[in-house]
Amino acid sequence: MATVSAKVYEHHKKADGTYNVKICVHHKSERKFIDTNHFVVKKQLTKDLKIKDPFIADKVEQQLRDYRKMISDLDDRLDYFTAESLRDYLRDKDEDVDFIKFCTQHIECLKKEGRSGSAKNQAVIRNSLVDYFKRPSVSIKEINSNTILKKRSST
Repeated sequence: MATVSAKVYEHHKKADGTYNVKICVHHKSERKFIDTNHFVVKKQLTKDLKIKDPFIADKVEQQLRDYRKMISDLDDRLDYFTAESLRDYLRDKDEDVDFIKFCTQHIECLKKEGRSGSAKNQAVIRNSLVDYFKRPSVSIKEINSNTILKKRSST
């Protein structure tokens, strides 16, 4: 059985006096942590470092509910996860893919395999996308016919 909970630790206090709220993933007698983008100060915490700020508490609770649902949806597959792999699954499940970064990694793999011709062809495509979007990072969600047609008609 896997559980998730919000944690704030005194020894994680930053130089500016803030604490990062962490999500503790407990599975198979192991604990792993996910950093959140929520930071609190001492006055937003109880004496035992529980979140008392209603806005932050609500945001963190929603994230915990989402993680609990994802864990429940795994059903029997949960048995195949370690605490670390479950943490990674929860943290990265909805992560956006930077297509340019993916292309660069793929091109490097092709080069290592001695497939320099394919690597050069794919580098041309990657570079064309960078030129087209006018930036070095592009979400895979942005690469679709609507975006391409919209960009083409606006030039």
